[in-house]
Amino acid sequence: MTTNDGDRPRATRSTVKRSGATRTAAPGTVLVAGGLVALEGAIALLVGIVELVRGLTGSAATTTGAYGLAFWMIPMGAAVLAGGVALLRGKRWGRTVGVLTNLLLGFTGISGAFAQSSPLLGYPLLAPAIVVLVLLFSPPTVAWLEGEYRRD
Repeated sequence: MTTNDGDRPRATRSTVKRSGATRTAAPGTVLVAGGLVALEGAIALLVGIVELVRGLTGSAATTTGAYGLAFWMIPMGAAVLAGGVALLRGKRWGRTVGVLTNLLLGFTGISGAFAQSSPLLGYPLLAPAIVVLVLLFSPPTVAWLEGEYRRD
């Protein structure tokens, strides 16, 4: 076993630094998913801002509910929007945000459509979640994540 200074074993990971310039461009599946994730984030952010305004103006049924929803939706919407923009820019970390968001969105859609018998609420949440998850787990996306994607 090779050591650095005699005391510690040498790291087994490659010492080659990855540069963003040497990575391949994101495939279309990532770009479409990024657009959808960014749209989801923008909608959540907009809902949060609307609820904050409703709470401040007193037009909400309960100001506590409006502030609570705004307190949740504004930071979450901003984070999801950032993840979508990251995917659009070819940043791999945006995939984690997209996957987690759409898993939660999908489970909410399943709950609304089936457990709560509200298909008008559940299916509109479930459909984009399925599309984004399929895109984020498609073969071109996985190859891109592993650094093996080559645009033809």
